[in-house]
Amino acid sequence: MNRFIELRMKVNQNNATLVKQVVFKFVQGLKPQVMSLVYARNLQNLDEAVMTARNVEGGLVIANESKQVYVLKD
Repeated sequence: MNRFIELRMKVNQNNATLVKQVVFKFVQGLKPQVMSLVYARNLQNLDEAVMTARNVEGGLVIANESKQVYVLKD
């Protein structure tokens, strides 16, 4: 996610690109599991999109870890 922001700063130094387009491009670059949940929020700025993507990704990690615990108990 930081890489996206770094590249955006190089390409869009004068902030000529519309914020909505930047957010959309960011969302397009996410993993499919994360992308659909972030896109559904219809976020209006990049900071919100990045925070939401991090939260969703963290939730998926927690969900996968709990699945593995249940599998081990069988």
